Amino acid sequence: QDERLGEGDVVYVPGPVQFYVNVTGAVDKPGPIQVNQGDGLAVAIAKAGNSANAQSDLNHVHLIRTGPDGKQTTQEINLYQALQSNDQTANVALTKGDTIFVPQARAKHGDSFMTGLLYILSRFIP
Repeated sequence: QDERLGEGDVVYVPGPVQFYVNVTGAVDKPGPIQVNQGDGLAVAIAKAGNSANAQSDLNHVHLIRTGPDGKQTTQEINLYQALQSNDQTANVALTKGDTIFVPQARAKHGDSFMTGLLYILSRFIP
């Protein structure tokens, strides 16, 4: 609609609908995160924080959603690959009450071997 406005007219533009989702796992600030209607997984995880200290594994993000019938479904999403390829279909729009679980990245075998070796050597070398 293209309404003509006159002096003293007031136009009200509503803001986005906001709600909370729960982000758990390897994020800096796990817990309830406020998002806007239409926001996707990437926004919620970014708000929860995924710094290097969190060691987030974005290749195996789990979206847990409860349907109107009360049945829970879990979907595993490779958000890292989706963001790399600009695939917006994997950046699922969130709904009120969603839970997002971000697992911790596994240490590479060589990294854990070296860490273990350094620990053992430090125990025997004064």
